[in-house]
Amino acid sequence: MIDFQQKRKIRKVFYSRFMLVALLVLVIFMAKQVYDIYQKQGLSKEGLTSVLNENTELQNREKMLSSEIERLKTKDGIEEEIRNKFNVVKPGEHLVVIVDDASTSKNETVEKNTGWWGSFLGWFK
Repeated sequence: MIDFQQKRKIRKVFYSRFMLVALLVLVIFMAKQVYDIYQKQGLSKEGLTSVLNENTELQNREKMLSSEIERLKTKDGIEEEIRNKFNVVKPGEHLVVIVDDASTSKNETVEKNTGWWGSFLGWFK
């Protein structure tokens, strides 16, 4: 009989309103923690994606720079780089600069588009 009454007291404590409210609070607290971890997991996935993209870009840049270094190790590569940066020529070579005469074509176009009034005003410029 004592055993039956002890079980009854234990059930009364576990099924009391206080215990149910305490369990409900515990469940809500744990659910909030799970949701926060879920959000952090999403942020870490985004971070992983951006790090992988950056890693790929850096590997491509490393390949480009190593090929540039290999080009600059040759005599022709050094000469080409010096010519590009400092605009120099070897003794006996001549530098030819071709300039497009864009200023006259613009003036002709302006005169054609303005008509006789533009031509008249052109005399006073």
